[in-house]
Order: sequence, then structure tokens, then C-alpha cells
Amino acid sequence: MFVSSSWLKEHIDDQELVILDTRPKTVFSNSHMRNSISLTVDELIQISLSGAHLAPDPQKTSALLGQLGIDDTKTLVVTGELMDPSTFRVAWTLEYLGHKNTKIL
Repeated sequence: MFVSSSWLKEHIDDQELVILDTRPKTVFSNSHMRNSISLTVDELIQISLSGAHLAPDPQKTSALLGQLGIDDTKTLVVTGELMDPSTFRVAWTLEYLGHKNTKIL
């Protein structure tokens, strides 16, 4: 489930690779990895009125991922801030939704 920076360097231009950056949009807009796409945890999951993070709505999430060019044929590499749990939550959510080829940098 984990990949190294050297693995990513070898595969960064692969057509079937999608790099998802979970950092806030403002941070992403200032700098990001080549070929990466911004996807924050708040875009992916539902938050209840009590503040609990719930499993996402599969139809809504499928539409969002489709807009980003993500389908089951893609290898997903999720990256973000060091020690930010959002990176792991996004990766886990994608796995939960059936994207078995999901990795964490």
C-alpha cells in the first residue's frame, strides 16, 4: 500500500497513474507535484451535523472521481502533509469504495 519517492519518480509520467494531493487547496495552489490533482478529505467524505466523518455517498463520490479522470483502471497515489491523517483517510476511503490499486506516498 505504500510507495517510495523513488518509485513515484520512476512512474510519475505513467498514463494510468493519478497522484492525489490531500493538502488544503491554498497550499496546493502554491506548489504541488507535477501531474498531481488536488482532492481534500472534505471533498470526498460526508460530515454529519455532529461533526463525525461518515462514509461517502457512492454515487456522489463516483461522479467526483469521474470528473477527475479516475476509474478502476488507474493506480492512485495519495500524498499530503507529513503526519496529516487526511492522507490516510482519503486512501482508506478510496479502498473502501473499491479502488484496490490505491497507494500512499
